[in-house]
Amino acid sequence: MSFPFDPTFRVLLELLKAAIEHDQPEGRGQLARVVRVLPLVCRECRDLARGDPSVGFVMAYCAYLYQSGARERYCDALPESVDPGRIAHAITNARRRELIHMSDLLEARSLKAQEIDKSTAQLVSPEIPTIPTNLPHKVKLFAWYLGQWHAEFLCNPKFPNHYKTCQRKGCTRPAMVPINEQFSAWDATQDASFSEATYWRMCHTGSMSGLDERRPINMAFCSRSCYCAVEREYGPKIDLLVHLTKFTDGSVSTKRLRNDSAKMTSSRLYRNALARNVSLARSKRLKMYEHTQTEHYPLTLDDGRAMQRAFVDALNIDLGVLHAAAVVCELPARLRSNVALPDSENWRAEHYLYTNAVRKVRAIYKSTCHGPYRGIAKGNEPWLEKVKTMCLQIFN
Repeated sequence: MSFPFDPTFRVLLELLKAAIEHDQPEGRGQLARVVRVLPLVCRECRDLARGDPSVGFVMAYCAYLYQSGARERYCDALPESVDPGRIAHAITNARRRELIHMSDLLEARSLKAQEIDKSTAQLVSPEIPTIPTNLPHKVKLFAWYLGQWHAEFLCNPKFPNHYKTCQRKGCTRPAMVPINEQFSAWDATQDASFSEATYWRMCHTGSMSGLDERRPINMAFCSRSCYCAVEREYGPKIDLLVHLTKFTDGSVSTKRLRNDSAKMTSSRLYRNALARNVSLARSKRLKMYEHTQTEHYPLTLDDGRAMQRAFVDALNIDLGVLHAAAVVCELPARLRSNVALPDSENWRAEHYLYTNAVRKVRAIYKSTCHGPYRGIAKGNEPWLEKVKTMCLQIFN
């Protein structure tokens, strides 16, 4: 039996508006929760909410009044239909305002919503074309403050240094440029998968604390919902580290060369990596970024090619590290220094032992291989000969 939500949702919305307009706090929080949850669980209510612009403004007011939802980004707790930048375009009498910390700004919004809600005076809200007219005066006033504050931020010459348009596809709301994530040094509590991912990141950027501007955590998003949408798409489709781990562990040629009865050495690991590279060079899987279609992640053709080059570079640097280790492993014991060499299948999980080796191999690779079209190494490249010559300097 289907239940028509058309009149029910509209009635609940009007009851919530009336409770805000006439200062009736009893039961208003429950009404706000029902109006917020129904569009999430019912497609009909979702379509009704999207068709009424006033729903987003009422939900934004209630979210900051009751301090619900995420509190990390500039447009957190603001539905997609509420854009402070769009409201600010209609405000012409703004003055410069100093930029404040994000947590302080979000707290100021909550305090302003509570101040407006507790006010018993007759409130007069300015008429702005970008704010719906069928709203309670308190909601209109709160929306005006959202736009007024943003307009004042725009008057600050430092604004472009700290804010930009949200990087999710199709979103035009303002977003604060994040402080890039810094990866800490090795921690004993980290699991093997995280440690191996750190190794590949080290091959990609040159250090464990390296930054990848194409990772969603280092991109600018207006809200947590935009960030989560891009992050969910980035992981399975685009993430360089996921593909590196998959190609390293899932190569048929690599498994064919393994012999469980024999002790794993650097030489065997190098041969496995060489077989992996040759197998990948023959396949078409390395063209994945040029044909990837994304719904949320802002992937351009140039970005895809740059990520493709980074993918190849990381594989080649990994091969160079193992090549140097294999040469050192075959030297007499009197010539080898007391340094750790890769000797197990999960050696990349102990990335902290090979930080200097990765950096030195990466420096040789970058100084020798020039141009945007670097191919995957197959073992006979000139830069690998240089790695072989400097193997004792790499592992010392």
